Amino acid sequence: MKFDVIVIGSGLAGLHAAFRLQKGGYRVLVVDKARGPGGRMATRRGGEGIRMDHGCQYLTFGDDAESRCLEKTIDSNLLKKWNPVKSGLGFSGVYPAGDDWYVGSPTMSAIPKSMARELDVRLNT
Repeated sequence: MKFDVIVIGSGLAGLHAAFRLQKGGYRVLVVDKARGPGGRMATRRGGEGIRMDHGCQYLTFGDDAESRCLEKTIDSNLLKKWNPVKSGLGFSGVYPAGDDWYVGSPTMSAIPKSMARELDVRLNT
């Protein structure tokens, strides 16, 4: 198959770019050296069902057109609102007041995995 565009990297930016290009009618291929999509939106798994998100800790969406488009691209069932200030974790003053923070559900890596399903993504490449 021939492609119009090759996107290098299956992190959030690469997947979003590929999604927008595909929606615009281009034949898009995404390549990534990793074993799975996501880039910095990764989840490590350990013994006894332990999971830990690392890298990208949360998402916020701004008022700009690109943020609104990204927010619509992500399956809303994969996002949960999170407020570190109200969570009792002692983060008050660290995060700006008024922002809405979102975490992936069940993990942050669920977001890029979902986005990659509609794209031609070649991993370990």
